[in-house]
Amino acid sequence: MHPALEARLDTGELEITGRLLQASNVTLLATLTDPETKQGIDCVYKPIKGERPLWDFPDGTLALREVAAYEVSKAGGFDLVPVTVLVDGPLGPGSLQAWVDVEDDAEELIDLVPAETMPRDGWFTCVEGYGPDETPVAVIHADHDRLRLMAVLDALINNADRKGGHILNSHGGVFGVDHGISFHSEPKLRTLLWGWAGTDLDEAELACVERAAAEAPPVLRKLLAEDEVEAFLHRAARLLGTRRFPRPRADDHRTVPWPPF
Repeated sequence: MHPALEARLDTGELEITGRLLQASNVTLLATLTDPETKQGIDCVYKPIKGERPLWDFPDGTLALREVAAYEVSKAGGFDLVPVTVLVDGPLGPGSLQAWVDVEDDAEELIDLVPAETMPRDGWFTCVEGYGPDETPVAVIHADHDRLRLMAVLDALINNADRKGGHILNSHGGVFGVDHGISFHSEPKLRTLLWGWAGTDLDEAELACVERAAAEAPPVLRKLLAEDEVEAFLHRAARLLGTRRFPRPRADDHRTVPWPPF
């Protein structure tokens, strides 16, 4: 199993080592050191006090949603979200997530390409537009089984921000990160992974949804509002009932995150 799915983050001394400046909320690099073995685990620490207020999500809840996404991924057997826990860190309560090491030569799963060179086999078009020199370009995503399962997870947790930079390909594992704006009680699915929209879910994908719906609610009720948990269960029931990937809503132009990376 990938180290990001086995990390023990429930004990140790947390030391901040850096900051990811491109993040919209305070996102800190940290090392969690086991007091006995002295071994360190690289992590991402997001303190609640560093969360930027949003008009459509309650203040101080993004870290809880990060943990909720991990719990659903674990309960359903998706195994797409690195170990994520709540901690009382150097800057107060927040989420702590195992760092995912990405290889320099990892296979591209999301790419920006000139439209004239866009591959046709094994890829889906996400967004088309124009580059700085007015050249037609396209954002594309691979027809990859782990991305497909990630699209199921996103539909289940109502992920409002599945950008290309939130998908990490690491040593044979594919992971999704940055789930702070998920689990809203209203439909807010915004993703680049629309390639399978309207197609049938397979039995393994349906089994992941069914397990998550059966096992995740008790811990979700400690992290989310009751109406958000009920909305989660409603989305699971809908996926199990239709047995299909959702389609983007025709009346909503906000079904793709911006910027896409």
